[in-house]
Amino acid sequence: MKGLIVYATKHGSVAKAAELLLAHLPKTTDVVDLSRDAAPSDLTKYDFVLIGASVYAGKIQKSVIRFLKNYESLLLQQPLGLFVCAGEKNPEKQRQQLEKAFPEKFVQHATATATVGSAFYVEKLNFLEKLIVRIIKGNLTNYENFDEQAIAQFAQTMLGKERK
Repeated sequence: MKGLIVYATKHGSVAKAAELLLAHLPKTTDVVDLSRDAAPSDLTKYDFVLIGASVYAGKIQKSVIRFLKNYESLLLQQPLGLFVCAGEKNPEKQRQQLEKAFPEKFVQHATATATVGSAFYVEKLNFLEKLIVRIIKGNLTNYENFDEQAIAQFAQTMLGKERK
């Protein structure tokens, strides 16, 4: 079984989530960071595709939206998983964030969806972002808050070990 994880990240949280997810998937799974790499030209060689992004102000990265548009017909014909990194703790609001972030047809088609947690890496912020965070939160502290159980469940569902 050959899989593909495609994601975009602004500050590294989705990259870390993809790394954690990869540990639960076949060794033949490829990983592509759309923030810096080109999308694969042939999606037909993959048995499933997982797409990840981070949610900022209710939106995901433009490179992920472009990928969805460019490969729409292929993605809607194969097993698809969608995951997001978002700081929301409430499960219902997490689901709403994911559903608002991705186009509805992809959410409806997805074999599995997940909100996998979040991370905050101060060193990856630019000056303006640091200033805004300092005003809103008062402090700048790194953290990782990934939901390992949600990540494992998402992978198991994609591999057909459980149903959505």
